[in-house]
Amino acid sequence: MKKKNTRDFLVTIIKKLACVVIVFALVPTEKLLSQDNQNVSRDKQTVSPNTTAPKTIDVVAVVNGKKLTRQKLAKDCLVRFGEEVLENMVYKQLILMACQEKNIVITQGDVDAEVTRLSQRFRISREAYLQTITQRLKTDIGKYYRDVVWPSLALRRLAKDRIELSPEEIKRRMDAKFGPRVQVRMIVLDNREKASRILAEVKQNPDHFGRIAKNNSVDPSTASMRGMMRPISLNVFEPEVEEAVFQLKPNEVSNIVAINKQYLIFKCERHFAAAQLTDQQADYYQKQTENELSEEKLTKAAEEIVKDLQQKYKVVNVFNSPDLRSQMPGVAATIGEQKIQIRDLSEECISRHGISVLEGEINRELLDEALAQSGKVVDQEAIDTEVDRSADSYGFLTQEGKVDREKWLEFVTKEDNVTVELYVRDAVWPTAALKKLVDGKVGVSEADLQKGFDANYGERVEVLAIVCNSDRQAQNVWKLASQNTSNEFFGELAAKYSVEPGSRENYGQVPPIARHSGRPQLEDVAYKLQKGELSGLINLGKQWIILKCLGRTEPVVVDLETVKEELFKDILEKKTRVAMNQCFESLHASAQIDNFLTGTTQSGAVASTASRGNAIPRGRLPFQQRKPSP
Repeated sequence: MKKKNTRDFLVTIIKKLACVVIVFALVPTEKLLSQDNQNVSRDKQTVSPNTTAPKTIDVVAVVNGKKLTRQKLAKDCLVRFGEEVLENMVYKQLILMACQEKNIVITQGDVDAEVTRLSQRFRISREAYLQTITQRLKTDIGKYYRDVVWPSLALRRLAKDRIELSPEEIKRRMDAKFGPRVQVRMIVLDNREKASRILAEVKQNPDHFGRIAKNNSVDPSTASMRGMMRPISLNVFEPEVEEAVFQLKPNEVSNIVAINKQYLIFKCERHFAAAQLTDQQADYYQKQTENELSEEKLTKAAEEIVKDLQQKYKVVNVFNSPDLRSQMPGVAATIGEQKIQIRDLSEECISRHGISVLEGEINRELLDEALAQSGKVVDQEAIDTEVDRSADSYGFLTQEGKVDREKWLEFVTKEDNVTVELYVRDAVWPTAALKKLVDGKVGVSEADLQKGFDANYGERVEVLAIVCNSDRQAQNVWKLASQNTSNEFFGELAAKYSVEPGSRENYGQVPPIARHSGRPQLEDVAYKLQKGELSGLINLGKQWIILKCLGRTEPVVVDLETVKEELFKDILEKKTRVAMNQCFESLHASAQIDNFLTGTTQSGAVASTASRGNAIPRGRLPFQQRKPSP
């Protein structure tokens, strides 16, 4: 079994957050709660596996009269998620066996108490907590008890003797949260010689640090903010960084700090004292911190437990071995003398991923039908073109500037742990199909090119910003800002009153405002401001924004013709994407779809978005794009 998946499994279970994505499964898939002894009180009722097979249906959906079978869905689920689900089933069974060996029993009372604790942690009622988390996980209460609460409690019992917290660990984490902080600007360079030159320049002119950071730093996020970054806390960054910045005085520049082949230069803006907590607050946050540290230690201890169990019990993965599958038909894995059957694995895959996989197959059926009606086909040339486009868009090019298709396929399949065939089927083919259906319906005008040029290469307005969530507060802040027109005072107001984290923590500094960025009202005001001028109150929905103009940036490119070809390609792709979405929405809205897994139906053209849910299911887009990890 893979170590990465082991850790993912353990972290998922231990965190138990409302937004967590569950990747944990029990062997077999049925209810944990035993009902064998009705005379046992709820608090003492044992939570244990049950082997009763779930009821199934042979047809899982009907799309415009065509039936989609459960057998086909099981096969599709196994291809995509069989390995992942089997590993999680094995890990769960190992933990169950360890509990049985150590006479650890999880009762229904234990589960109820844990759910109550979690609901109190989120400060909501038990009923509201269960409703929220089951909706977010798209599961029911029984499966939530089985897949999240039971294994979490089991792991805690098994790892109880391995978790110890020292006062020093708690203090370090509390200092990181509530201790002193330093607001700094930063320049990141990748060349030592250049770093030495820049250091000499900023040492001589500290007031120009922001401009120098913008023009020279290789870190885009802080360069766009003139080097400003979120305040640095204790015990969070590398020790070399913390040692350098905490000894700086305001307006003082550090020496070069070398970290991982990068060369950092800091300028201190201000120091923040440690938070002054009341005894009640300190007690609350210390308990919260102890819980965080315990969960982190539990993750590590649980990994060790699973590793020990794997060594103790012989685990054989039959599913991934063609030779073993021929020798042991119908068996997915063995754990000691126990077997996990393929049919149980199939049903667990459907239980966990069936809805999303079925939605993907419904989408494919709709596209197949539309292509047939239009007399179009997705041939190998169309597939290759789309693969090359994806590779090009993410910079997978050879030294000669040509598309490196092989390298892209190697990356994307490794990233998603899929085969090339599956990547083509799930991501490439749907995109190519929709492009065939909208071919010839999209164009790029001169006006489109000019807007694209202005947005990507034109001048931008540099501003400081304060975001308020009430009209009254915004008026009071604006009055204060109008009485003192210095940039420093405006920054202090932003740090005190802005409800937007970036502008608050960076003393009003936000990325420059570009044309055609999707905020026309904000852009219109910003581009009318002169350097040093204060805007009025800009109402955007439930927020009110105040801008202070710092000036304009220099255009990156002044001649549209030099970038026209690149712009044309980019705009055409974006407009094509819009047309593809509209095309798919239309196909879905006009289809007769009966989905028996979700228990929903829509009757063709009268179907509404509200009745059918999202036309493009989250996580399985008809033309899903892959993006390399940073």
